[in-house]
Amino acid sequence: MLNTIQTKDSFDFKDVKEVGDDNYTDIIFSWYVTNRCQYKCSYCSSYAINRESESNFKNYKLVLKRLSLIKFNFRIDIIGGEPTLHPNLIEILESLHSNEYCNDIYLFSNIKDIDKLKMLKKLNLNKIILIASFHQEYNNIDNFIEKIKQIDLKLIVNVNITDDSIFELLDKLIINDIDYSINPLEDHDNYTHINKHDVNRLEKYLNTQQTIIYKAKNNFEFTPYEIKLNKLNRFKGWKCSPIMYEINSNGDIVNECTDKVLPFIPTKKDLYDKIICEQDCCECTAMYNIKKEFHE
Repeated sequence: MLNTIQTKDSFDFKDVKEVGDDNYTDIIFSWYVTNRCQYKCSYCSSYAINRESESNFKNYKLVLKRLSLIKFNFRIDIIGGEPTLHPNLIEILESLHSNEYCNDIYLFSNIKDIDKLKMLKKLNLNKIILIASFHQEYNNIDNFIEKIKQIDLKLIVNVNITDDSIFELLDKLIINDIDYSINPLEDHDNYTHINKHDVNRLEKYLNTQQTIIYKAKNNFEFTPYEIKLNKLNRFKGWKCSPIMYEINSNGDIVNECTDKVLPFIPTKKDLYDKIICEQDCCECTAMYNIKKEFHE
């Protein structure tokens, strides 16, 4: 884990020829359904980059139409802002749930509007996985966990690595048998994520986390947090199919790595075309699983 990477004498990033999973082929769409949020967290990259006073809600039907025309398996992340503030969120989720090519719906929420989230349980939309984000500037740990229990959906708590308060939260999530993911925050003008925690203290919490395979002379596995902390996300010049796309409030579908705007009805080549990476580092942890090959 984190504290052992330096002692793995046989590991050298220069020897790595392939990273990720051959079977990870589902397209990932990140749909920013709104820029509104009830919170203004100091470490929020969305808040730092783009905060609008009014969100553009009118294009959601256009987006749903475009997604209905894509005949390849996909996962979609419903994000913001705070998605529960979108007045048509239930309609959006019901439409996505009925789409045969949509395998998973990840709904990211600060769970402030608990009544709307409880409603989802009654609708039996079993493709939805709630990603419940804890924000220590606004949430009390015990109250947050009680709200989680009331929601009664498939969920994962998104734990932002900010300061030592996260250890109390992690301990209580474990005691209550609540799944969690550890989120290394992105740097931006208003916040620099804290990566100076005692790595031995973090190790026990990372043992349950998904790992990414690095193939060299031997195979090594690292969690997304380890990858960021140890700068193992430098793939400039490597080859991959960057199958992660942002859907903005205008209804455009844009590749998150290349900024290429997809045609209204994208082909397989449009979606899966391999490129040589031009980015200094792979910042999005969701991209780590996508197969990458060293390019001579």
